[in-house]
Amino acid sequence: MRKGWIYLAVLALAVAGIFLAWQGRGIVQRAAKFKDYVMNDVRDESESAKRAREYFHDWKPDYDPDLWRVAERIGANEVPTDEEIAAIKNKINTRAKDDMTLLFLAAWSSTLYERGSPKYEADLAAMDKLLANGANPYLPDRLARDGTDRLDPDVNENFASYAAGITPESTDYLRLYLKNGGDPNAVVQIDGTTMAKQVATYGNFDGFKLLVDAGADVFRYSKGTTPLFPLMSAGLMERYDFIEYAIGKGVLRGVDDKRIADLIDSIDSYSLRNDQTSRDMVRVVRRIIEITGYRGDQHSEKILAFGTQHGW
Repeated sequence: MRKGWIYLAVLALAVAGIFLAWQGRGIVQRAAKFKDYVMNDVRDESESAKRAREYFHDWKPDYDPDLWRVAERIGANEVPTDEEIAAIKNKINTRAKDDMTLLFLAAWSSTLYERGSPKYEADLAAMDKLLANGANPYLPDRLARDGTDRLDPDVNENFASYAAGITPESTDYLRLYLKNGGDPNAVVQIDGTTMAKQVATYGNFDGFKLLVDAGADVFRYSKGTTPLFPLMSAGLMERYDFIEYAIGKGVLRGVDDKRIADLIDSIDSYSLRNDQTSRDMVRVVRRIIEITGYRGDQHSEKILAFGTQHGW
């Protein structure tokens, strides 16, 4: 009986020894993994960091270490230092994998985070610093089909076009763009569409106000079969608040009759009825004629007569 207990005790100790050895092996493995983490900087990277690494580090063996250092900062949602920016001053617009540039990397990263969050604000600050140091806002995000940096429909767009978008985030980009000397009359589509026309078409009132305040030409025609200028786009979209804001900034001074006629024609695209939109139409057209002294035409006469009929 006693031998049986001794046997069981020895067996238990053997099992315990095996268990401890296995645990020890796990500890050694975890220690080795931690050493690899510390020595080789193997991290559980965010999407921003992964994209930065993919485009500026892993894409080729002879990657540019200066560009990678700035890209790594952006991937970590940090603002590059002055020294890091100085090191890329003459190559700040260099394209990496899939034509990616540092400015577009920061813009892409910002879309991953909630507007106003610390990471979003850090990405904006990185864009601001890049633009202030020569990042080209007119460089398309991808090469055209012919391999050049020209705008190519359905293939690419530039940062100025991003800034003339529809979202509040695009308006944040626009503030940075204008702050750093961006042209408020920049063309963002090959048909001659300017930033002001694009934001008017999208209905981005905040963006439109920024551009008007910066001196955008709201009477500049686009090209194509139906040339339009920004205020015509606003009229067609029934955004009379855009037109009135621009009028309040004095844009009607010195405008020729053709443009005034085209503006009123665009406003007349709405079918008059007894509603607030029609009231707004009458008010805006009356104000345009009062300021410019325009002699009137069939469109203005119809709108004003409708207003008189309804006692507006």
